This record gives sequence, structure tokens and C-alpha cells, in this order.
Amino acid sequence: MPFFSAWLKQATEKQMKIFLSVWFITLFLPYCQEYISSYIGGTCAWNDYGTLYYFSGFSGYLLLGYYLKDRNKLSMKKTVVLSLILFSVGYAITYYGFRNMTSQPDITERQMELFFLYCSPNVFLMTVAWYLLIQKVKVTSPLIILALKNITKCGLGIYMVHYFAVGIGYLAIDRIDLPIFMRIPATALFVFIVSWCIVALFYKVLPKAAKWIMG
Repeated sequence: MPFFSAWLKQATEKQMKIFLSVWFITLFLPYCQEYISSYIGGTCAWNDYGTLYYFSGFSGYLLLGYYLKDRNKLSMKKTVVLSLILFSVGYAITYYGFRNMTSQPDITERQMELFFLYCSPNVFLMTVAWYLLIQKVKVTSPLIILALKNITKCGLGIYMVHYFAVGIGYLAIDRIDLPIFMRIPATALFVFIVSWCIVALFYKVLPKAAKWIMG
């Protein structure tokens, strides 16, 4: 993050567009490997992105958020419509792709997860939809602003510890016996709250250590 931030401060708009364009191409590579060739672009077991490795991964989302931050000039109505379209298309691809994969016998774990990989075009569409929509939300409540400020401060720490709460979340929500379609959203909310509380408590008890350990 520190190195990427330093680059962003001096990068031109053209350079950011080039990076995002190449990164966008890498989002299709998992599908290309599955349906065209396993070794397209020099990909292999230890490198899913081949020649485009240095333009791949989550750094593209960081740059995308930065790039879109002040560039959405659409009205609220047009933003909502565009976001709904983008999200619906991305969600439909994810849903029907996953459904098709799981209906086939003897699929691998990699194939089963293919349509909900984070670095994929369908997740990209849903992410852009949220980026654009959230930019138009104006928060005026001091309490909500304070909570969002704290979430931002704890963001990296939440990411770092959330994995340890996932298993507990699954077990806790499973005991509640919620309907199937509600279990993953409920688990996600549970894991987020638990992770946030852990990191916020760490900052409160050991603020100096938390700054270095949790960002």
C-alpha cells in the first residue's frame, strides 16, 4: 500500500488508464484458462496471470476506486440506473455461472469457485456499481460519520483478522437455523461486526501497537 500510494501521487491520468485497461484484460484470464487454453499468456499452476502478472490482482480495485472517486459526473438518478444495470448483469453472470458449474458432476474446487473469483469481470461489474452508488450518498449524521471514520481506521485490521472469525460465524449462524438464502449475508455481517470489535478494542487498549500491527 505505501508503495502503491506513492505511485498514485505522481501517476498521470493516462498512466492510470493504461494500468486499468491491462488489469481489466486480466479479469478474463481465469475464464480463458477454463474454456480456451490452460496455458494462455504463459499462465501456469503458480501464475494465473502469465505475462500480465504485474497488472493483476486486488491492486486494480484500489486504483479503480481512486480513479472513479472524483470522475462520476452523472446525476443521482442516472447513477442509480447505471449501478442497477451493472450490478444485475454481474450478479446474473455469477449466479448462472455458479449454478451451471455445480450442476456438473466431478468438477474441481477451482471450477466450482470460478464464477465468484474476486478478480473476474462479473465481480468487477458489481464492484463498479457499488463504487458509483456510494459516491452519491451524502451522510450528515454525526454518529454515522464517526462510525464510518472508525471503520476506515480499522479497515486493514478488519481485513487481517476477519478470516479467523469466518469459521465461528458459520457455526453461529448455522445454529440459528436461518433460511438458506439469508445465511451468507448474516454470516458476513456477523464476521464484520466481530472483526471490527476486535480491532477497535485493540486500538483502544494498545493504540501505539495497533498502529503498527493493524495499519
